Amino acid sequence: MNPGRLERNRMNELCAQCHSGAGELRQPPFTYRPGQPLRNYVEISLNDQDGADDDPHSANQLARLMRSRCYQSSDALTCTTCHDPHRHERGRLELLSSRCRQCHQSGDCGAHHRLSTAIEGRCVQCHMPSRRDAEVTAAGVAGPLMPLLRDHLVGIWPEVAALIEREIRMQSDDPVSARPATPPDVQP
Repeated sequence: MNPGRLERNRMNELCAQCHSGAGELRQPPFTYRPGQPLRNYVEISLNDQDGADDDPHSANQLARLMRSRCYQSSDALTCTTCHDPHRHERGRLELLSSRCRQCHQSGDCGAHHRLSTAIEGRCVQCHMPSRRDAEVTAAGVAGPLMPLLRDHLVGIWPEVAALIEREIRMQSDDPVSARPATPPDVQP
């Protein structure tokens, strides 16, 4: 089975197996086969209108993405539109942001007229902020660890945009600061 030949929902369900939080098994583990409806094997809420996915700390990344205007206005957007599962791309925000610009022009950004090209590699930081998720907690030596996860509800987050704009302005005032900024840890 070549996953690239699957229709959009079945392709996204391949990723949703691991990236949609906990679910209740309907079939024995490891019986799912790509191309089959995932809901027949595990109960995961992928309803884009489900109130359970209103929580910005939801690890249900596909359901959050499905609530985004980007997803709803496209017939072709899949997880692999932005992520290449064959390459290690974690943390490469400029690369991921360049994929936003496959559909959006830089000038579409409300901050572009103020910040020009300095904002271009930051689409993901502004429109998909990192958040800590209490549902995804691991035991650590010093106590529970809650990793930062990208919120896949692509949108306009004014508080995040203000932090990034301030950071860009501070960097432009400091020519020594050529290092990329770390994404803000946003806690609503």
